[in-house]
Amino acid sequence: MDNYDPNFCEGTHTIRITMQQWGFKGHIAFPVGGNCKGTGVLQNGFDFPEYDIQEDIDHYTENDCAFAYRDDGDGDGWYSCRMKNSAGDECDFDDLDENDIKRMIVGVEIVNFEKDEVKE
Repeated sequence: MDNYDPNFCEGTHTIRITMQQWGFKGHIAFPVGGNCKGTGVLQNGFDFPEYDIQEDIDHYTENDCAFAYRDDGDGDGWYSCRMKNSAGDECDFDDLDENDIKRMIVGVEIVNFEKDEVKE
């Protein structure tokens, strides 16, 4: 991000999450709108992954780890992903719940901000 203007709060932040298990890493990114800045967005601006279903995941702006939500049809669901190590080897992680995902998160950052256009 080249510029993070403190004078504008109303807009859309792009949040990037890094997940890691052993040497395997993956990234996802998604937009978060509202009237917040900095840690307010990171702490309170999103509730990943509690409410994200596949329809939400399909709108992520980055998903280099095939992060997905699976539903068994009875309202129970789980997450899966395929992460890579530095050599390009892949490892599949399946049957993950929200707590499993949260334990895999090693980084959360704001990578972009677009202010809302003022309509007159």
